[in-house]
Amino acid sequence: MGMGGSLPPAGGTVPAQLTRFFGRDAEVAELLRLVDEERLLTLVGAPGCGKTRLAIEVAARLASRVAGGVRFVELAPIGDPVLVAPTVGAALDVAEQPGRPMVDLLVEALGDHDPVLVVLDNCEHVVDAVAALAQRLVAACPAVSVLATSRAALGVRGERAWRVPPLDVAAAVELFEDRARSASGAADLGPADGAVVEEICARLGGLPLAVELTAAWTRVLAPGQILDRLAAPGAAVPGSGRARELRQGTMAAAVDWSYRLLPTEAQRMFQRVSVFVGSFDLDAVEAVTGREDAAAALGWLTVLVDHSLVLATRVAGEQMRYRMLEPVRQHAAALLAEVGDGDAVRRRHVDHYLDLVERWHVVGFPGSPQPVRVHLLVEDGANLLAAFEWARGQPSDLGLRLGAALGDYFVHVGRVNDGRRWLDEALAKGTDDPRLRSWALREVGGLAWRQGDYASARAQDQEALDIASAIGDPHLQAAALHSLAFVELSAGDVASALDHGHKALDLTRAHGDVRTLGFAELALGWASYAQDDPAAGDEHMRAALEVDQGDLYITGQAHLGLQFGACLAGDVDAQRTHLVAALEAMNDGAPFHRTDWLWAALTLTAHEGRSYTTLRLLGAIGAMERSQGATKAPAQFTTLFAPLFERAVRDVRPVLVERLLDQGRQMPWDAIVADILAEPGADHPNLTPREHEIAGLVAEGLSNPAIAHKLTISRRTVESHIDHIKQKLELDSRNKILVWVLQESSHSAPPT
Repeated sequence: MGMGGSLPPAGGTVPAQLTRFFGRDAEVAELLRLVDEERLLTLVGAPGCGKTRLAIEVAARLASRVAGGVRFVELAPIGDPVLVAPTVGAALDVAEQPGRPMVDLLVEALGDHDPVLVVLDNCEHVVDAVAALAQRLVAACPAVSVLATSRAALGVRGERAWRVPPLDVAAAVELFEDRARSASGAADLGPADGAVVEEICARLGGLPLAVELTAAWTRVLAPGQILDRLAAPGAAVPGSGRARELRQGTMAAAVDWSYRLLPTEAQRMFQRVSVFVGSFDLDAVEAVTGREDAAAALGWLTVLVDHSLVLATRVAGEQMRYRMLEPVRQHAAALLAEVGDGDAVRRRHVDHYLDLVERWHVVGFPGSPQPVRVHLLVEDGANLLAAFEWARGQPSDLGLRLGAALGDYFVHVGRVNDGRRWLDEALAKGTDDPRLRSWALREVGGLAWRQGDYASARAQDQEALDIASAIGDPHLQAAALHSLAFVELSAGDVASALDHGHKALDLTRAHGDVRTLGFAELALGWASYAQDDPAAGDEHMRAALEVDQGDLYITGQAHLGLQFGACLAGDVDAQRTHLVAALEAMNDGAPFHRTDWLWAALTLTAHEGRSYTTLRLLGAIGAMERSQGATKAPAQFTTLFAPLFERAVRDVRPVLVERLLDQGRQMPWDAIVADILAEPGADHPNLTPREHEIAGLVAEGLSNPAIAHKLTISRRTVESHIDHIKQKLELDSRNKILVWVLQESSHSAPPT
């Protein structure tokens, strides 16, 4: 993040809500005032009182008013307090750096920044770590404010604790009626039901989650029947002699009541799915249910969804995924602990995700039958980490095996620091399995290589090779050798890289390991380019394509290599062809950094003399390296093209250089790609000076009212000009006007 800038869009943005918000107008108004006055504000209250939903509503209303942005950080999925700071860092686009605590990086990134509101949700289970982090941020970063939600206050100096009240009766009734209509279809509650619903909401203490859970029962019970059951002996949970809060007891009663009305098999399912953190799919449900009950899993899961104990969401128009609200999950987890089945269910949970990861691993243990698809694991991230956390605490090799299988995942999601630390700890516990140790050493060596720690990467890969050689495993030997080849290449020892690459190639050919053969060819291809032998480099890259076995990583990297060879040969058409092919592989899920592709694209735009695009691209690369932790291309490659980049700077007026770099830092990915792949010198219909001016303001992200205010013209006039621009350029959206402006400035100076 740049100093004094605003946060770009990221995974920490305020979650969109699909249901109406009821009865909190006065509370929202007060909290909006308090956020302006207090730097650290905590919403406290019992489970189900609506802390999270209230915080989301406040944050959403502040999003357009906070210059540096609002970031929402969900802490419920994490179990280790050590992960609090990295989770906040990910939401704020602050990348890990080797050897530096994330807290220090956050302070550095936000210390001289536009105002930022950080929302920390569900803090109670990691309250000490959250308290320390929040206090440090507020003390060291004058522009940072924190809005937290927790069952209890953080307990630090400067905190304002604000207890979330229950809904008043009128709002609770509105909520009940709305959720009842959603649960039971078009059937509305009758006029005679009003007093009964009021009594139900009063018995539930106005707790929003309890009201929603109870409203779901209108699918099968009339309001009077619901009230009878709430009023029945045993429906309320007693205080247990510890001055339990009424609201907390009522919430537990609502969940427990729904649970006790389930069939026995559905109760068992309710307990078992509590091991999931975040969202999960049907395959995972069937796995944790156990072999004997797997066939019935869908039916009992449907019962839980019908009772609003599990939520179902369709992801990107494809498969359904499921999740439990955190208070409900915690209640189910307590029930699982009571029946004593927790360890068996968690072992099935780990086994499922271990199988999932090993199926998509680059080089599995002992060998993966399928190409890498690391991007498919992202939705399961919270469960992968939960499984790994439990497995690390077991006396077996389970944690080491799962951690080694997660090597590529740690890279893909920017958790290289944590992954390396966790794998080092798992290796330190020791293992009697030499093949597992060799594999794990190579994985942790790969993480060290990603961090630029070539000495450690070399030592770990060498130990992995020594073990593989001692036990006579040619597959692990070849894997360690091609890893060493990349380490030596990055460190500048091209001769050693070639030697390791040829040895890996000989082993894979001798033992028929076609997938490892592809990686060996890639290593030799890049080493050949670095040795100034482009013909050999091209030959190895084409050989990698021939044996890629559908592996998108090999496909994409081979095309990037061939693009590099075409660049050396000055063949711009071939550069474009291979760039597009590499982009297609990346879009299909090839797990390499976008910056790998952007560095290659930079040579195309520089060769074509598109200096404006080249400078925007340099800005975009720099921003991604900072926000995603991507490593720069090896110096022996970038230095070959330094004169091209220097020419781009010389070709542009000095006053525009920083402007173009900043444009690149702010550009969305689709616009970057469109800018790169635009044909040089493409003809566009001429716009009037006013239309050019308005197109530029659209590209800057200004709304129609903002443009009208800036130019002192009417909003209707702005809309008319934008319609003319779209017609002339044959465009159908404001975003495409942005792309056109970027393309146009690639071969003509931007309007000033």
